[in-house]
Amino acid sequence: MDEARIAVGTVRDWLDAHPEAGVRVIFNVFLGEDECIYRRLLGQPGRRGYAMR
Repeated sequence: MDEARIAVGTVRDWLDAHPEAGVRVIFNVFLGEDECIYRRLLGQPGRRGYAMR
């Protein structure tokens, strides 16, 4: 869970600092448990350039 929190926080910080970048971030996870963790940390699916795969 700590790793996911760090990853999401780092990506959010970067995107906030570079709003002109226009990038789409995809968190590629392999386990259903990890997907749930990332979805919970990200909030709503598809929010502001974030996507789950």
